Amino acid sequence: MISERLAFLRGEAGKTQDEVADELHMARSTYGSYETGRRMPPLGALIDLARYFGTTTDYLLDLTDEPRPLPPLDEKGRAVVRCYQDSDVRGRETIYRIALQEKIQYGSDADGAPAP
Repeated sequence: MISERLAFLRGEAGKTQDEVADELHMARSTYGSYETGRRMPPLGALIDLARYFGTTTDYLLDLTDEPRPLPPLDEKGRAVVRCYQDSDVRGRETIYRIALQEKIQYGSDADGAPAP
């Protein structure tokens, strides 16, 4: 729910409801009603909230569980995604394992993977 996500993001940012409301130029009661679920933010406010918290409207609307937008893919990234989408289960597992091995080998953080 949007109310839970707003409360989470506000807590993560270390802000009070008053601070968020002031910085977004809205009444404290208005912001509070979004966070308690009494009101749904209109489209413009939803966009402002997403920008303020550095997230997406999809995350606020519970359409994704990814709170931070992913960076855009270059042509090679899009090609890898297309290969993954066109693969069967075995091919997808292979693509995943290769990508994870590359992340580990070259020292970038992999979800749940040990550091080299």
